[in-house]
Amino acid sequence: MARTLIQIYEIQSPSQAELCARAGVDRIGSVALSPDDPGIAAVAETARAAKSMGLSTSLIPLFSGPDDVFKLLERVDPDVVHFCESLTGPAAVPLSSAVGLQEEVGRRFPHILRM
Repeated sequence: MARTLIQIYEIQSPSQAELCARAGVDRIGSVALSPDDPGIAAVAETARAAKSMGLSTSLIPLFSGPDDVFKLLERVDPDVVHFCESLTGPAAVPLSSAVGLQEEVGRRFPHILRM
């Protein structure tokens, strides 16, 4: 039987990552609210600590400017980037833009899985 992967989001510190590792979590995730979010430094530190404990890391950028996303991925270097743009409604991102960004992330960061 396949083992279920356990992922917990909103882990913001190395001490939280350590607690997750002790509890048997496989992947921790964080959110970047904006390109200039002051919390990104803590997210990057948490991702490094989590990887040193054998955890996988995931990151959700809540913005889609390509240069900002690339800079974030260089800084944090997650195992997975989780895109979640709105494709409908007043805040909709054109589908071609969303797909184009994900394709470029794949070219620039082939080691980062895209979700």
